[in-house]
Amino acid sequence: MDYDTRKAWAEAVLSTEEWAIETIAARPQKGESAGCWVRSAQSKALGYLKPRKKSSGRFRAAYEKLASDFAFHLGVNVPPAVLWVRSTAPPAEEKCTAVSLVPQGELYEWSHFASVTNPALKALLRNALKDGSDAPAFDAWMGNQDRGNLDNTLFAFDEERPLFFLDFSNSMDFSGQWTAGDHLKFRRLGLPAMFKESLSRDATRGFAQKILAFPDDKIRGLVSRIPHEFLPADVGEKTTKWLIERKNQLYARFDEWYP
Repeated sequence: MDYDTRKAWAEAVLSTEEWAIETIAARPQKGESAGCWVRSAQSKALGYLKPRKKSSGRFRAAYEKLASDFAFHLGVNVPPAVLWVRSTAPPAEEKCTAVSLVPQGELYEWSHFASVTNPALKALLRNALKDGSDAPAFDAWMGNQDRGNLDNTLFAFDEERPLFFLDFSNSMDFSGQWTAGDHLKFRRLGLPAMFKESLSRDATRGFAQKILAFPDDKIRGLVSRIPHEFLPADVGEKTTKWLIERKNQLYARFDEWYP
C-alpha cells in the first residue's frame, strides 16, 4: 500500500467509483455492523464496506473516515478510507457507508497465531507488534475500546508495515458516551496479550506527544469536510471540540489509558 495511494484516498472524501459486493470464501464477513467485501468496477481495488446495518444516530462511516484521515497525517497504519453513498442499498440497509482499502496479499488474524510455538515466527510477530506501539495512543485519543477484539487487527506480510489497525466505527461518540459528558474520560485499553507484551512504552508515550502537537486547525478542517448526510453539522462541531480537548489531555494522562 504505497504512499501515493494512501494520500489519494486521504485527500478524497466521497468515492467516485462504483463498488459491488464480492463474496470471498477465505475472507468471511464479520462484525455487528454487517460489513462486507466490495470490488471497484473502475479500478478493481478490493475494499471493505461498512456499515450495511442501519443504526440511527450512530455515524459509523464518518468515524471510519475521520480515523483513517487522522491516522494518515500522523503515520498510524490504518487502511485509508473513503465515504460512499450506496444508492442501490435495499431499504433496510444503510446508504451512508465507508469503504476501506484492503492491504495486499494474504491476510491473517490473531486466530492464526493462537498456538504459535516456532521461535522465528514469534520473533517476526513481536517485531510487527512492537512497530504498532503508536496504535494504543491513537486508540486512546479516538476513544476506541475495540482493540482487544481479535478480528480488528490484520497482519499482511506482503506490506512494508505488516500490522494494520481496523475498525473505528465504535469510536468517538459512537454510543453517545461523549454526549453524556464522558468525552474526557480515558479508559485503560484492552489488548491481546502478545500485543501488550510487545509494546514499547516509550514509543507509545512519544506518539502521544506527537498527537498533542497535531494542529487544532487540521482537526477542524478534516471534520468539517465530512458531508452532513454522514455527520450533521452540529455533531461535527461537537466532535471537533471533544477531539481537541482529548488531544490536549492525552499525554498528561498517559498512565490512565496505557494498557
